[in-house]
Amino acid sequence: MKKIQYIFYVVLIAAVLGACFIPMEGKGNLTISWGNTSSRAFFESLDTLSSINVVITDTADNTIINETLNNSSSVSYTVEPGIWTITVKGYVKETLSVMGIEQVTVEAGKIATVELGLYTVTEVKNWRALNDAIGANDEVYAKSPGREELFILTGNFIASSTITIQRPIILISEDITVVERQFGNFIEPFFNITAPNASNAILTLGKPGMTGTITFDGQGSGESPLITIGKTGINTRGTLVLHNGVRLQNNQSYCGEESTAGGVYVNSTGIFTMYGGSIRLNEVIVSQGAREQKIYSGGGVCVAGRFIAYGGEIVNNNCFDNNAHAVLVKQDGFFSFAKGVKINNNDVLYE
Repeated sequence: MKKIQYIFYVVLIAAVLGACFIPMEGKGNLTISWGNTSSRAFFESLDTLSSINVVITDTADNTIINETLNNSSSVSYTVEPGIWTITVKGYVKETLSVMGIEQVTVEAGKIATVELGLYTVTEVKNWRALNDAIGANDEVYAKSPGREELFILTGNFIASSTITIQRPIILISEDITVVERQFGNFIEPFFNITAPNASNAILTLGKPGMTGTITFDGQGSGESPLITIGKTGINTRGTLVLHNGVRLQNNQSYCGEESTAGGVYVNSTGIFTMYGGSIRLNEVIVSQGAREQKIYSGGGVCVAGRFIAYGGEIVNNNCFDNNAHAVLVKQDGFFSFAKGVKINNNDVLYE
C-alpha cells in the first residue's frame, strides 16, 4: 500500500511540475533566455548587471509585459498567439549597459524559446558623438572580430562628415529619428562601409521589432550616394543590411566620369541585403560627358557587387536621360528581389 501511495505522489508531483510548462488553452508559452547567446553578441557576463528589464510588445507597439528582474538569465510568460517583440535591457545601477531585441512568433498550445543575445549598447544624441563612439572601441573589437555593437540614436542629427564603418555596427531608434545632410557644406556619403576583412565591415540599419524609425535625408543636395559599400578594385569588403523602419531618401548625387547612385552604391566588393525599409525620392544628375560616353547610374541603387532584396521598397527615385530610376545593375553585378518588393514599374536596368 505504501508503495502504491509513493508512486501516486511521484506521478502527481510530475504532473504539477509539467503543468507549469504547458500553455493555457488557446495561449502559448514564451521562454526567453539572454546573455552572450549570439555568436555576434559582444557581451561577456551578467554578473556586472544590477538589473534586467524585459518588455514584450505586439505588432501595434502595445506593451503587454514590462518587468524588472534582478540577477536573472531567463524568464517564461504565457501569451496570446501572435508575433511579439522582446526587448531586454541590462543596467549597471541606472546606466543602460547592454540590450537585445528580437521578434518571435508564438503559436497556441506550443512553447516558443528565444535565446536573445545582449549587445554592448551606446546611446548617442548627435552625429559627431556617433562617429567618435564608433571609432572609440576599434581596439577593443579588434580582439574579438565579428562581434557587433548596438547604438541607439536619440533625437535628430545633422550629418556633417562621412562615418567609415570597419566593424559590425547596428543602429536603431526607439523614437522618430531624422538624420539630415548638412546643407551646402557636406556633399559626401553618410556612411562608407569598407574593411580588409569581410566579417568586420557590416552596417545594420534597424532590427526586426524596432519600435522607432530612422530617416536618412539628403536634403535634396549632395554629390554622392547616401551610402557606399566596399571599394572597386581594392581588396576591401563591406556589407549593408536594411530593415523596416529605415528610410534612405531625398538625396542628390552627381554622375560625372563614373556610375553612381542616389541612395546606395554597391561597389564590386560590396554586399547589400534588404529585408525592409525604403529607398525613395533620390536622384542622380548626369553630366553631358557621362551622357556622351553612356555612363549609366541608378536613381535608387547602383549595383556593381551583390544586392538581394527580400522586402521593402525602391520607389520614386530619378536618374535623368533614360538611366535606371530604381536600380542599375552593372555588368559584373548581381541583383535579385522577392515578389513582395515594391519597385516602381520594375524599373531595373542591366548594363
